Amino acid sequence: MSEKITFAVCGCGSRGLDAYASYQAKHPERMEVTAGADVRPERLELLRRRLAELTGRRVLTDPMAAVQDKRLLLDHVQKELCHAALVRLAEPRKELAALAASLDAMSPLKVLGRGFALVTDEKGKPLRRTEDAPVGSRIAARLSNGRLLCRVEESKNEEEP
Repeated sequence: MSEKITFAVCGCGSRGLDAYASYQAKHPERMEVTAGADVRPERLELLRRRLAELTGRRVLTDPMAAVQDKRLLLDHVQKELCHAALVRLAEPRKELAALAASLDAMSPLKVLGRGFALVTDEKGKPLRRTEDAPVGSRIAARLSNGRLLCRVEESKNEEEP
């Protein structure tokens, strides 16, 4: 590292206040303003205040402070985002669960489990009417745990109410 430069500001206008004072505040190990001169005394006081203000800034005294602050803010925003996502998804999840339950209740296997059967002819075509299975034909009845192979011995039509 090079030797520290001592600096005298002649004319405390914007270059002295903004450029030199800011540089010293950012790099106190490289430069130090040791004197100032200006025809207007209020400008010297302004330079003193500016140097004191800049050297007292947290970001300059603890460079990692800004990173830590942003990390805390990021953690907070991330938690808020996760919470908002959970809240936003709560209702659609309930709706999906209700639809899944309805779909499950209408599942053919659930219907078979309640004591119903799916009856088909030998080719696997579902039978809807007694006329679809004449006496002597072979049919299959699909139950919840398997299949029954049957032969039609008698057929009776019942009037629909």
